[in-house]
Amino acid sequence: MTMALVPAHNAWTTGLCDCAAEPSGCCFCLYATFCQPCAYGTNVELMEPQLMWCGGNCAAACLTYYLVGAFTGCACILQVVARGYIRRKYNIPGDSCEDFMITWCCTPCALCQEHRELVIRGHKPGGVVPSVNPQMAPQPQMMVMVPVPAPMPGGPQPGYPVVMQAGYVQSPPQPVPMAYPAVPKA
Repeated sequence: MTMALVPAHNAWTTGLCDCAAEPSGCCFCLYATFCQPCAYGTNVELMEPQLMWCGGNCAAACLTYYLVGAFTGCACILQVVARGYIRRKYNIPGDSCEDFMITWCCTPCALCQEHRELVIRGHKPGGVVPSVNPQMAPQPQMMVMVPVPAPMPGGPQPGYPVVMQAGYVQSPPQPVPMAYPAVPKA
């Protein structure tokens, strides 16, 4: 049985130490461990170009991360901005100080968590982002039970309810009652 991850409101979908968790998996964990600039570039590629430095461009973000790290020794400053973008977009609690400590001490884990969050929330390369309004965010679909009438003796048997694509339930066709002949008045 497979279970789908559903983004929660006001929380990270996966934990910081779930580095090998899907949808990124073990491969992205190794990628983030051994090539942090490239993993950062991959994440930034999933973000909106107008809101992020080098947003939507993996190579430019990777190069920027590498150069900031080479000249300042603290490339996590760029990652703090990216992590803050994700937190603000999805109302995830936290602050810049917490983001700095996580990205400085646990850079590969933070990169993995950010990547999983972006993928689970439907971000696509090039900065194609699903529109999210907290009041209009998609909610889990529910199955609605509809009572089915008892079969009429000698009449057609009603079918079962049909669940339609958007979570609505279509009732089965109801049997048409037979018309009784008019009784002549005496």
